[in-house]
Amino acid sequence: MASVKTPSVLWAQRSSATIKQKNFIYLTVSVRGIIHSTLEYNITNTTISLKVNGREGNEEHKYAFELDFYAEVIPDSASNNSSTPQSTTIVIFKKDIAHRSWPRLSKTTLAYVKTDWSRWEDDESDDIDSDEKSSIDSINTDRDSSSTGKKVKEPVCKSTSKFMISITTITVALKAKLKATNSEKAGKLDRDGAFFYQRFQRLGEMADLEKAVAYWREELGLFPAPHPNRGASLNNLATALTFQFQQTGDLKKLEESIQCHRDALQLFPAPHQNRAYSLNNLAFALFTQFQRQGDFEILEESIRYHREGLKLTPVPHPNRGTSLINLGLALSARFDHQGDLTNLEESIQCYREALKLCPPPHPSRSNSLNGLSSVLLTQFEQKGDFENLEESIKYLREALKLRPAPHPNRINTLNGLGIALSTRFQQQGEIDNLKESIQHHREALELTPVSHHNRDTFLGSLAVALCTYFEHKGDLKNLEESIRFHRESLALRSALHPKRSDFLNNFASALLIQFRQKGDDESLEESIQCHREALQLRPAPHPNRGESLNNLAFALSTRFEEKGDFESLEESIQCHRKALELYPAPNPNRNGSLNNLGLALFAHFEQRGDLESLEESMQCHREALKLRPAPHPNRHGSLNNLALTLSRCFEQKGDFANLMESIRYHREGLELTPATHPSRPSVLNNLALALYNQFNQQEDLSVLHEAIGLLWEALQILPEYHPLHSLLSSQLGTALMKLYSTTSQPHHLEAAIDAFRGSVNAQFSSSLSRFQSAITWAREAHSSHPSALEAYQCAIDLLPHLSTLGLHLQARQDALRNANGLACNAASCAIDAGDLEQAIKFLETARGVFWSQSLQLRTPFDHLQSKSPLLAQKLHDLSNALEQGSFRHKKRLTMEQEASHFRHLAEEWNRTLEEVHTLDEFQDFLLPKPFHELKRASINRQIVILNVSTYRCDGLILSENGVTHVPFPIITMKHVIDLAKALHLVLSPNGTRSADMPEQIHIAMRSLHDELHNQSRLHPKIHPQNHHISGTRAEVFRSILEILWLSVVHPVICELGLQRSDSPPRLWWCPTGPFAFLPIHAAGIFESSGIALEDVSDYVISSYTPTLNPLLAQPSQLDDTFKVLAVAEHSSLPGTLNDLQRINKWVLPKHLVVLGTTESPTTVEDVLSHISRASIAHFACHGTQNNENPFKSALQVLPDDHVEISRIIKLRLNASLVFLSACETATGDVKIPDEAVHIASAMLFAGFQGVVGTMWSIGDEDAPDIVDSFYGYLFKNRSTPDTTEAAQALHFAVKKMRKDKKCSFEDWVPFIHLGL
Repeated sequence: MASVKTPSVLWAQRSSATIKQKNFIYLTVSVRGIIHSTLEYNITNTTISLKVNGREGNEEHKYAFELDFYAEVIPDSASNNSSTPQSTTIVIFKKDIAHRSWPRLSKTTLAYVKTDWSRWEDDESDDIDSDEKSSIDSINTDRDSSSTGKKVKEPVCKSTSKFMISITTITVALKAKLKATNSEKAGKLDRDGAFFYQRFQRLGEMADLEKAVAYWREELGLFPAPHPNRGASLNNLATALTFQFQQTGDLKKLEESIQCHRDALQLFPAPHQNRAYSLNNLAFALFTQFQRQGDFEILEESIRYHREGLKLTPVPHPNRGTSLINLGLALSARFDHQGDLTNLEESIQCYREALKLCPPPHPSRSNSLNGLSSVLLTQFEQKGDFENLEESIKYLREALKLRPAPHPNRINTLNGLGIALSTRFQQQGEIDNLKESIQHHREALELTPVSHHNRDTFLGSLAVALCTYFEHKGDLKNLEESIRFHRESLALRSALHPKRSDFLNNFASALLIQFRQKGDDESLEESIQCHREALQLRPAPHPNRGESLNNLAFALSTRFEEKGDFESLEESIQCHRKALELYPAPNPNRNGSLNNLGLALFAHFEQRGDLESLEESMQCHREALKLRPAPHPNRHGSLNNLALTLSRCFEQKGDFANLMESIRYHREGLELTPATHPSRPSVLNNLALALYNQFNQQEDLSVLHEAIGLLWEALQILPEYHPLHSLLSSQLGTALMKLYSTTSQPHHLEAAIDAFRGSVNAQFSSSLSRFQSAITWAREAHSSHPSALEAYQCAIDLLPHLSTLGLHLQARQDALRNANGLACNAASCAIDAGDLEQAIKFLETARGVFWSQSLQLRTPFDHLQSKSPLLAQKLHDLSNALEQGSFRHKKRLTMEQEASHFRHLAEEWNRTLEEVHTLDEFQDFLLPKPFHELKRASINRQIVILNVSTYRCDGLILSENGVTHVPFPIITMKHVIDLAKALHLVLSPNGTRSADMPEQIHIAMRSLHDELHNQSRLHPKIHPQNHHISGTRAEVFRSILEILWLSVVHPVICELGLQRSDSPPRLWWCPTGPFAFLPIHAAGIFESSGIALEDVSDYVISSYTPTLNPLLAQPSQLDDTFKVLAVAEHSSLPGTLNDLQRINKWVLPKHLVVLGTTESPTTVEDVLSHISRASIAHFACHGTQNNENPFKSALQVLPDDHVEISRIIKLRLNASLVFLSACETATGDVKIPDEAVHIASAMLFAGFQGVVGTMWSIGDEDAPDIVDSFYGYLFKNRSTPDTTEAAQALHFAVKKMRKDKKCSFEDWVPFIHLGL
């Protein structure tokens, strides 16, 4: 076996007492023909061992070494991120954060270890760069995220430049003066300082720089003012301190340097020959401080000194070029943060004049070229003049030739040229520009040591270019590398850095792209958070504010798409509009802004159906397309988006020309997205959908087959982890179902079901997308395939993932709007299959999701405590945190941080539940209740669930004997909806006559009435009244109640075998869907006089329940300590005092607490405090139902204050009964009727077992009569009341009011009872 050789090892280091990232070891292992795949190394706290093979000719050799470090390192920090054909480099961070450097690499001297001075940062660099921003113009086919940025700008102010008072010049002058004064000590200090300073410049040892500073500081002490050498000595010390700052990042060094420069300037008053130099040096140091701290007053001071220095260097002063360049740099920085174009124009003027003063082969020509190219690129970004862009690239190429390796400033020119070429690519679409850009960025980064003060800039520039390349080539490795570089770059930027917003913007855009590729919520929320922070750092008139607005809007739109958060969409549109105002033509960012606004408006139309949004969206996309002529790299996106709006316009208006134009644009867009393009699957999908619409119009099977083929192709090229899998599979399933309906071929049906099943099981897709796919599957299979029940179960299982516990209240409700009708349709499918128990489970699991989730957080964990105290405590803590989080106030700047925190809590809750489920006896803990548990709700009672679905309407009677099915063959969902609309019109403030009802409702009611007449022979004892649906509002009301009786209630009464009775039994109604807005308890046949021929109250005492869950509780029994809380708001409702008088009549004073009267004023906090101690509560006040945000529905307990639902449900009560003598306390949200979000249900959730509420407004004169009779019945024995008789008490009170006085329907019908 060949002997093992020892490689050559070069090492370098950095040390810092304050900055952890600047304490590291740089090891370069050199081996001829190194074979990198054989590299193995092991690093411990104190040692390193390495093995690698190398090839020379045909021979392969083994190399190895092992050594002990001089001090401890951090093994996990090691990275091998730079390799050449002859070497590999490893970076290792030191354990101790210390100013002092290691004297050597190992504890003993090793012959094969040498110091690698080339790896040190070149401290003679004359560039202090303002930081780059780069452009990410398009996130994907459909959207554009723009960002613009400043390029490399270089001040000419290095310590060894002849344009400053250099160390060498000062030393020579000082020697002569010292010799004249025979100051031997000062001379020795100066020589020693210069020696160590110059050695530091050669070798980079921080110890040498520290010695130089020490010697010159001591020397300065020998030159007190007004010594003629003090100014030169101050300059020496200041220059060395500046280098210390650049090496360590210690701002105290920079501040001391600035103070030395200030002191020196005072020693050079006009017209001193060194004043111009001193002004330049001080201004340069101040600008450096501004770059680190972002204090604009410092920038203004720097500009002021630069202007004064420029005046002192008129033509043909040799240093005028230097002054012009540095003033141009400072003015450009001012423009970056204030947006005043006059600053940018003056900066360009300075750079152009400087360039004229630096003809070839002037040593500063490359500085002038680099600076001018940077500001020209900025001007292009502002005005869109391509001549500026081309001129910038030309100057950068010339500068690069003047800075061959190892020129210390080559990295800046490489970076600037990379950004300019990337910008050209984004405008012209030539991929070679982008490839060259990445090549230059990589070279710049390779030439930049880890400790370089501008490494963050070069990392960020390369990250942006790689992200752009991914967008156009689709290699995920480029995106992952981009995000890694972004994170490293951002970590090097302090929160106060003036360019932090640029880094945040670009990082956020890359995260959003990653989210769209992988579907991870963390990336999306982190992206939004970064964009918000960037926007805050760019107040008007910041020139890049439009960019931040646009990108934040884009991220918010994405959140809406994934989670259905409509609030995010509205904020997105608002941001897009503000951004567009900042991009007037011919700004190059206008096309992207138009495109994104168009997309957000399109989404708004899809959500709300407003044609104005669709029309404006189309207008935006047409204008954007004109601004993206071929070969613009984002033309395919505009083609796709305009085509989508045209397709939707066709669907709305039926203009076939719109559809054909859409297909034409889709085909053109497809030609611009080759097979490897990451947007190709989306474009294929959209073209397929347009063709699907064409088939529906023309029934050309070849068109449908093409659409299916395109969807297959899209799925084949999608990566397995791509979040679009669910959407595309669902679209394929729909197209195959259409093919099956045409061909009746069973294999087409099975292929469609397989596609739907794959869509729902696409784990990397969003929960919303998978849920929507399950809904589509269920709809398509409902009447055609036995998998329909499976599809419904999948959709219901996904509901908790839409409305997660980590969301705040309104967001959870918004998410559940996507599930409207799901439970009822699923139940109807189960009824069709004859599985009535499954129907009950579907209805209970998929309705009242919000309440059931919230109740999980209030579940006692006593049983679990005895089995696993640790898990019980963990769930208890998580439930408290999540419940409090539900009530959090949304603060926009921290919303994403809060969302992330509570999302993690919800995930931890789910993981903990999974752990609990592994315990014996806890397999079903907090899971949806099985039927045998739900059935307990029917002990000693009968419950009628009224189910209304797209397919059928039914009653399900749940009793101790099981479930009985009562079909409602006459009535349909459309009928129920029309009845609810008619009732709403009847109850409108001005009332209505049937002639005022919309024609379609009038027709629907007449049709239903006619159908009932036709069916009357089936009910020989009962015939519908032969009256017209016209006349007074009472007649319309009468018709509604009669239809309900004949089509719904009477079939139930017959099935139960009930007869009229003076003491009828109780019956609980559980209405679903739009049934929830109809007065089932008042159904009957009434004469025009109001006399009842048939009345449900003659057969049963009605109660309601939103779900079965409230009926599972055990009724509580009051003792003699019970309290009745009565709250009245009499300022605006003086009649409420009559309520209190009636209550006083029946409740003994020792049990009664009254609030809200003149004698007992109150506050909201008083009410909430007393209600927690009351067994019975009574509210006499206004009640309001907020249809936009149901959680803001409220009880107006004070003239200027109220109690919202969101506060009520925070309560944890163990109370018996609440009487809501207020308007609209049991009116739900029409968008989500199955969630029962109203004041009455909130009271049930808070802990009241029974609630008396109202379905609409009640009269001031009616309420006291109902209250009097109700409490009279409840306290008939003047003793402790039985609150389980509340329903009987209300039944009695309403009957009495109807008997005692002439009442209209709207007077007595609104009073209802809910719960036990």
